[in-house]
Amino acid sequence: MATLTDLARNTSLDAITALLHSGKLVLHTSANAVVATCTLADPGFGAASGGSATAGTIASGICGAAGVIDHAHLYKSDNTPVMQLTVGVSGSSSELTMSSLTFAIGDTATVSALVLTQAAS
Repeated sequence: MATLTDLARNTSLDAITALLHSGKLVLHTSANAVVATCTLADPGFGAASGGSATAGTIASGICGAAGVIDHAHLYKSDNTPVMQLTVGVSGSSSELTMSSLTFAIGDTATVSALVLTQAAS
């Protein structure tokens, strides 16, 4: 099995995250209902290092539906889908973390952290 160097991992992540400048982060329930949409900054991520890229500021979203967040999708600014993410509470190993995953209509959904990692193998 091939093993990627840090250079290859970082280059791969930088290419992916370049697609996400001013992109959207859509938070979904397990039934795929949209709870809230947040907006990424431009640039959305810092340069990858050690095979990981960390998102910069992500604008909070107002919940248009109630539910428990199960997963999220990242989209380019033109709404082209880029990837699906795991979501968990702060301190979990999920790519996207939040202080709470349960929201009511009108609540503010705030992201604690978003870190993408490219595996070496």
